[in-house]
This record gives sequence, structure tokens and C-alpha cells, in this order.
Amino acid sequence: MIPDHLIARWGLSGPISRIESGRINDTYQVDQKFVIQRINARVFRDPVVVIRNYRAVHDCVFDLIAPLVPTIDEKDFVVDFDGHLWRTFVYFEARTFRELPDALCRAAGEAFGLFLDRLENCKNPIQSAILGFHQLNGYVDQLRHAGTPTGLETDMELLESLLENRVEFDARRQVIHGDCKVSNLLFHPTEPRVLRIVDLDTVMFGHPALDFGDLVRSLTTGMDFVSLDSARVRRRIEELCKGFFKYVRLKSDAAVCQYAGAPAHMALMLGVRYLADHLLGDQYFKVNAPGENLARARRQFEMSARLRSMQSDLEDYIANVGVP
Repeated sequence: MIPDHLIARWGLSGPISRIESGRINDTYQVDQKFVIQRINARVFRDPVVVIRNYRAVHDCVFDLIAPLVPTIDEKDFVVDFDGHLWRTFVYFEARTFRELPDALCRAAGEAFGLFLDRLENCKNPIQSAILGFHQLNGYVDQLRHAGTPTGLETDMELLESLLENRVEFDARRQVIHGDCKVSNLLFHPTEPRVLRIVDLDTVMFGHPALDFGDLVRSLTTGMDFVSLDSARVRRRIEELCKGFFKYVRLKSDAAVCQYAGAPAHMALMLGVRYLADHLLGDQYFKVNAPGENLARARRQFEMSARLRSMQSDLEDYIANVGVP
């Protein structure tokens, strides 16, 4: 739980409850008005960078993100006696989802599309909070150097097959969210709109298609893999595209191809990260039992293959709504 002396730095009081949904940081709700969070220093080796990056993008997206609450002496964070960094945000009464309802797919696309549009011209300095984040080749190298563990031969064969068909991205870079998934959206309690985008810990310079890819990937999370080619899934993705490309406009066929290939790419990369974390002893992603990250990796590899098979349809959806 949170030490009393820490709560006092913000002048807070009231009931405290733990929010269990996150896989990285430790998060608590205070008096149903604030969210206080301890940044995981094993993942973010210099947690102050996370705060600096938030401040670097704040003015561009201040009305789209949760406000950071200053301490009583006007500081953005507190470091406790054990060296952990804590921060506090305003709490929003909102709905969150790991599997997004069909009716909210367009709103999710609009929220992240507007976010990327606002940040396109953000030139403030951004420092990567996680070394090598979103660099697929680096994650793959970790696995290859570890060899092929007994029992994972089939998984490694599937991985090599997926790598052969991955999309290549051009040199375009801008500030992106870096963890662009539906669970990082706070929806209005009753209306089909997004109140705030949260979890800016991995804000970084990167190709904007990566955010789109992660958003589409997360849209299929929790759904039956057998149904990934179903009419319902295609309608959901098409609705998301209508919202996202309301703000993000593409200028070439090459860009359409990159955006269409990004969902499979992001599922593949997340699968590699899960598998690497499994082999390294579950140091990054929280698990409830041994083998959970391995199971997550296998789901992402299968999802990557399914999304790759849908790439031509994705190109049609994107070209129809994303090209002037």
C-alpha cells in the first residue's frame, strides 16, 4: 500500500484502493478523485525521463490526456525512501475496456488519430524511456542469442516464418504514443466518446503507423481467433479506420501499405517481447503464474498471422478513408 508520508506530499486523504489492470506500474485510486502511481524502475531505468516526456508533449495534447497533479510544493513527482518515483493524476469517472464494444470502435480511432495529428509538429526534445523500445530486430536478436529452448522449436519456426513477411517502414518519424491500445482510453460513462488518453510512459519518436498497428491489434484482443476473419471483425476495423483517418491523412500507396502491414508487425513484435520476457524470467510483464508470458506470445504470433492474411482488405479500408 502507499505510505502515509507519501500521500501527505499531495495533501490527499480518503479511501485507497489498488487498480489491478496494469501490467507494468503499481497504481492506486485515492478518494475516487485521484490516481497515484509508482513507476516500475526495472522497466523504466530513469523514471524522471517519463515525467519529462509527459511535459514535453503536454501543451500539444493537454485536453486529450489526464492532468498531472502537482505536490503541495509544486513538484511533478515524489521519490520515496526506497528510491521509487511516484506521480499523481486526476481521476476520471469513465469506462475502460480490454475488449472494445463495437459501438466505440470509431470513437477509439478518432481519439488516437487526433492525438497523432496534434503531435505531428511537436518538436520538443523526447528521450526514449526504454532503450530499444519498438525495435523488433533488437528483440529478435535477444531470442536468437539465447538459442532455441527445448519445447519451443515450433514457436521459433513460426516466428521465423512471420519475420519473412514483415512490412518495412520508411524513415518518417514524429512523436507517437508508443502504447496505442484500446485499454489506454477512458470513455465517457454513457456517451460514445473518449474523455482522455492515458499511459504516456512510452511516448517517443517513431513511425506513426506503429501506433495505428497497435490500435488495430488491440481491437482484436480478447476475440476468438477463429473469428478474426469474420464480418464482425472486419466491420470493427473499418469503423476504427473511419475514425482514425479522419485526422491522419496518407499521401501515397506506399504509406497505405505500411499502415496496412503495421497491425501484423505490432502483434509479431509484442509476441517476441513476451517470449523474450518468458525466457528471461518474467522481468518486464507481470504474470500470475509461470508460463503466462509464453501463452501470451503464442496468442500474438497467431494474431500476427491472421492480421497478415487480412492485409489486402486493410489496404482497401485505409485507401478508401485515409487518402485525399
